[in-house]
Amino acid sequence: MTRARDLADSADLSFDAGTLVVDATNNRVGIGGSPNAILDVQGGSGADVAKIRSGSTNGTYFWQFGRNNSSGFFELGQAQGGSVTNNLIVDTAGRVGIGESSPLSALHVKGGAGANIAVQSTAGSHWRLGDGVGSSNGIFVIRDHTNSANRISILADGKTQIAQGVTFGTDTAAANTLDDYEEGSGYAVTDVSGAGLTITTSSSAYTKIGKLVHVSMYLVFPTTSNSTQIQLSLPFAAGSVATSSFSYLNGRLQPGSPLSFESAFTCQVNPSTNNFYVGYNNSTIGSVLTYNQVSGRYILVSGCYHTDL
Repeated sequence: MTRARDLADSADLSFDAGTLVVDATNNRVGIGGSPNAILDVQGGSGADVAKIRSGSTNGTYFWQFGRNNSSGFFELGQAQGGSVTNNLIVDTAGRVGIGESSPLSALHVKGGAGANIAVQSTAGSHWRLGDGVGSSNGIFVIRDHTNSANRISILADGKTQIAQGVTFGTDTAAANTLDDYEEGSGYAVTDVSGAGLTITTSSSAYTKIGKLVHVSMYLVFPTTSNSTQIQLSLPFAAGSVATSSFSYLNGRLQPGSPLSFESAFTCQVNPSTNNFYVGYNNSTIGSVLTYNQVSGRYILVSGCYHTDL
């Protein structure tokens, strides 16, 4: 060790050819060279400028940080009995990588499958953000970790799933929550009257928004003399009397005998069931059409009804 000047002079000091340098004029300390800041640590070509270890561990367990001269990145890493793993990277553009050696955004977090970013309050509520796991791998999730439930999921194709539905404004009542949207087409409309007849479904479609269902169908009846009242199926069971009472769908019937014109009629949806009657608005024919009255003809039906589902 060499001394630049007498220690009592409050002057510059240099030990061991620059290993430790004290710049008394500017009140700076340098390790490994002349200081350009209050504390200036200069190392070799790697990122291991500084290492931190406890006295109870040997030389293979430590934290280290510094600038990687090859990439120019700041690196903070650790060794747990083996090679160093960098846990945090700051690249030359200022992007921060946690678990990622080449960050692509201002903050780039990478880990194993699962929600890797945690947000927890001192009150105990615990949320996580990240990738799903298992069958949900590849899906971005916002997870209620306190209750072990994914609340929002963004699928790989961009669709968004909201587990408990959507409320609007300050209204959070369950009864006012939009909790379902479905579309379907090509479902089979069947006879549920017990007549045992086969109905040809030329086309059918439904849209369900919350508890409101809109249906449309184009049906062809078989040629028959069966006089059973027509009763057909719906895609969802109708609501109970208390919530929906009777709902009605609109229909048009192909001209023919015994009806010689394209007849308009209503269809009564039966509460708490998944079926409806095909009715007719002319009392001389009857309140509900029978299969022999529409033998070999088609009907068009459309309208909305309420469901409890």
